[in-house]
Amino acid sequence: MYSQFNKSRETMLYAHMIRKARRGNRKKGEGTYYERHHILPKCMGGSNAKSNLTLLTAEEHLRAHMLLADMVDEQPYKHKMVFALHAMMYGNSDQKRVGVIQFYAVAKRKYGEAMSEAMKGRKLTDEHRANLGAAKRGNTYMKGKTHTSETKAKMSAVKKGKKPTDETKAKLSAAKKGKTPTDETKAKLSAANRGKKRTDETKAKMSAARKGKKCKPLSVEHRMHISEANMGEKNYKFAGYYIVPFGRFATIDQAKDACNGLLSNSSISKFCRSSDKLISKASYTKSVYLQTLGPFVIGRTFADVGFSFDPA
Repeated sequence: MYSQFNKSRETMLYAHMIRKARRGNRKKGEGTYYERHHILPKCMGGSNAKSNLTLLTAEEHLRAHMLLADMVDEQPYKHKMVFALHAMMYGNSDQKRVGVIQFYAVAKRKYGEAMSEAMKGRKLTDEHRANLGAAKRGNTYMKGKTHTSETKAKMSAVKKGKKPTDETKAKLSAAKKGKTPTDETKAKLSAANRGKKRTDETKAKMSAARKGKKCKPLSVEHRMHISEANMGEKNYKFAGYYIVPFGRFATIDQAKDACNGLLSNSSISKFCRSSDKLISKASYTKSVYLQTLGPFVIGRTFADVGFSFDPA
């Protein structure tokens, strides 16, 4: 029966545990809680015959499956032993399994290693990714909740000192390439960071991380993207709209372009922000646009001829 297992210390301990259990003439329903155990797992050809079954206490059963995970070297049986252990510990809340906390830590590590090995080299199909996304979408487990300071400290300690490899960085970059966050996501990110100020410690860390690094010169296209991203309503300094006879604009440059060169940036700013002031003869003489309207504008306000500023 034990010929299908490796010749290890775990196999010897397992055999001793099974012999001890079978000598005890155990029966269910006589005070002690027992669980039925297949000596040779069914996935490896074990049957439901009486010769392949024994009764173990909850802790013995957990220990037996801990040993089985190290008694099998051949795949896919090794993975199956680990998955069976994981299912035993987390998949059935009805069983009265107590065990020891160290068992859980070891089982969790073994399960992680088995999953990592099983997934190595595998690529998920688009359909599989869509299914995973759909399964997670709408998960409200953490909605409205925040991690405790203790949990945050543990998460930070786990990640401390770990740097992603160049390969990982390349994969992350490739995964994000061509993807742009939706307006809804941008709004959420903006709202989450609004009003937050970085601590002196954070600023010092950011400064230290950048020290000695030379930034690549930005391309013309990149500069244009940055300029467009910070233009008008998107700019954190945005104060309001410039209203000129040719329309309503978020920036002075847009208003100037609409005026076909008849008004300079400084003139637009002055006329719009001082719309309640009277047009003097000096202002009339200096402005090409006002001269196109005629001398009747002198003595009227800038608002009378179509200039004003609408605060945000």
